[in-house]
Parts: sequence; structure tokens; C-alpha cells
Amino acid sequence: MATSPGSTPWTTSVFSGLGYQSTSTAYRTGLQVAEKTAFVESQLADFLAGTEVRYDITRFGVPADHPSSQWEATAVLRVITVADEAEPLERYNIGAHLASVYLSGVPGYYCDEITGDARCGPGPADRSARGPCVCAQR
Repeated sequence: MATSPGSTPWTTSVFSGLGYQSTSTAYRTGLQVAEKTAFVESQLADFLAGTEVRYDITRFGVPADHPSSQWEATAVLRVITVADEAEPLERYNIGAHLASVYLSGVPGYYCDEITGDARCGPGPADRSARGPCVCAQR
């Protein structure tokens, strides 16, 4: 970047709003973890079909072949739902829907983020991106 003699560029951050997200983390324990995950994915896809809510499912870890404890038999599943506005995430109450699927739909799921409002995790949170911007001082 060219600057005038005697001036130095300075750096600042630029923020951009990216909408809202809700995150739910659950733990799959025991046998048939892949099948349990596929069940949750199909339930979420059916529930959100035709809505303005987008989602991403991330699997962390693989249970041991011959686990000697619950922790060795457990793998993490994170579901992030995203919308341009908070309202669709609140309206569909995706955390409560996921908690219902986790806790009553599949044996071997548990969620340790349930709060008083029956959500699995907090409500929608702001999403923003921050990037550096180099500006010339005038």
C-alpha cells in the first residue's frame, strides 16, 4: 500500500454480521453410533425441510472397539443451526427438538447442556466475522 511521505498505515478490524446460530452438543454412547447419528441427521433434515434454517453436523471421535468405560464408548456430535435472523431459530425451538430426539429417540444419547427453558444449549447467538483492514493515514 502506498502512503504519503511521513505517514504510516494503520490497522483496524472490520466486523460483518453473519446472522444467528444455535449450537447443540450431544454424546453418543454404546453400539451402533453411526446408525444413531444417521437417525438424528434424518430427523433434523425432515424437521427443517423447507425452512430458512441451515445446519451443519460435526462428528468428533470414534468409540473404542472394546471400551472399558462409558467414556471410551462415547463420541461427540455437534449440531450448529444458522439463520439470517434469530426468530426462525427461536420459532422452531431447534434445541428442544434435538433434546427430544436425543433423549427419547435413541438409546445411548445424552446431552449435558439442557437449561431451564428446555433447550439443549443456549438460544440463538449473534454471528459475526472480523477481518483486518489496513488503512492509509492521511
